[in-house]
Amino acid sequence: MYFAYLQTSLGLLKIEGTDEYVTRIFFDSFQIKEKSNAIVWQAKQELQEYFAGKRTNFTFPIFFKGTEFQMKVWNHLRTILYGTVESYEQVAVQIHHEKALRAVGNAIHQNPLLIVIPCHRVIRKNGEVGGFYYGSELKRKLLQFEQDFFR
Repeated sequence: MYFAYLQTSLGLLKIEGTDEYVTRIFFDSFQIKEKSNAIVWQAKQELQEYFAGKRTNFTFPIFFKGTEFQMKVWNHLRTILYGTVESYEQVAVQIHHEKALRAVGNAIHQNPLLIVIPCHRVIRKNGEVGGFYYGSELKRKLLQFEQDFFR
């Protein structure tokens, strides 16, 4: 297991990976000595570019696994463009599970690759931000960040 940290304007990100893939990205509260490799380093560089407003997509290899339903949700989230949002209902319709709004929310909550699988781009149908593992204020900040650089 390899890992690196990236201090962002929104908090400390931890990037974890293997010899072949980045497997997890999340906000962490403390930092220890990094044990990085080329793939994790590439992810750190690309995420740094993202937070500098210079990157809207990522090229480093990723690996994630979950239930069949989670995989459908996470793969769909990867199609939501930078600077845009979809509702939980739109996600459910797009993955052909129109009545599974709560399950969509639960899958989003389990997202292993923050930013890369952009769960922060999913909001409530009424335009409210909705839930976020790290709190609605951080979700608002991520959305605002993308809106500021998208224009």
